[in-house]
Amino acid sequence: MSVLNAELRGYNEQIDSNDRVVRSLADALYQKQTAWRPGPNRWSVAECVHHLNRTTAAYLPAIDKATERAKTRGWMSEGPFKYGKMGTWFVNAMEPPPKRRYRTMAVFAGPADLSFRDIVNKFFSSQERLRQRLHRSNGLDLARVRVVSPATRVVRFRLGQCFAFLLAHERRHLWQAHRIMETPGFPQREDHQ
Repeated sequence: MSVLNAELRGYNEQIDSNDRVVRSLADALYQKQTAWRPGPNRWSVAECVHHLNRTTAAYLPAIDKATERAKTRGWMSEGPFKYGKMGTWFVNAMEPPPKRRYRTMAVFAGPADLSFRDIVNKFFSSQERLRQRLHRSNGLDLARVRVVSPATRVVRFRLGQCFAFLLAHERRHLWQAHRIMETPGFPQREDHQ
């Protein structure tokens, strides 16, 4: 594989960092803990990670379509890349701790009907697919290529900002998972005995 440009290397490092967080959750928690909800209409740790899987799965085809179109049109650049205010706002809005809550759109929601181990395995698989997209995007003009959101055609990200958004979104929900673990009533290890 070719050497990634500086921006994509940064995103690759963020994938690695988010992977470590999920690995630590998988190593530390047992099934009852991962399924526990702090209240009705609130997510469990498993549902947080499952939501990340759904989100990445929805975005990958949109990224593929955008990168293929860019390659056909010859939109190449090594950067550095400059992005607009709107996309930057979307990325910053995803960073933890959340400044406001957003309703999850149907395309990114769904029951976490798998074991946490299976959810975690799917997470690592989706992370690898996202990492492949970073490599396929290397050399493209990350600020020119537009990715249409799978939730609504109104939202379009520049390719580089799409990667930044997805990774900030992961951090947001991994932060949420840790907050769930700090909630009073969260099952403790001795409850498992």
